[in-house]
Amino acid sequence: SSGIIAEYGAARAQKIVGESDVAVAVESFVNEIVPGTWVEQYCMLVSDVQHEIDLHVFSQPVNVPTDLTVRSKEATPAEYALRSSGYAKSIIEVISETFPDVNIKDWYTPFVGVSNRQVLG
Repeated sequence: SSGIIAEYGAARAQKIVGESDVAVAVESFVNEIVPGTWVEQYCMLVSDVQHEIDLHVFSQPVNVPTDLTVRSKEATPAEYALRSSGYAKSIIEVISETFPDVNIKDWYTPFVGVSNRQVLG
């Protein structure tokens, strides 16, 4: 979720998002919660500077098959600048390349048994 916070900060600094604007952003991220166990979550950011509201809400974590994270890691060069906080290839990219028949907008259903919409709902 650090990406969403950095992008939001940059948008405020560059005056793309004004002080009176309410910003809403959603980003998914993958996290290794214990060695060998990976989950994906969504982070939603709501910021209203004028009313001093800064809210981060996280979805229920959803298990990610380990082989998908291994493929993502293997596709990331050792010199990748952001390797400490992520991989060069997202889980969605790995799924779309490996399983072309899977709808990447709802990859949870075939892999986890629950839809993305249910997790976010």
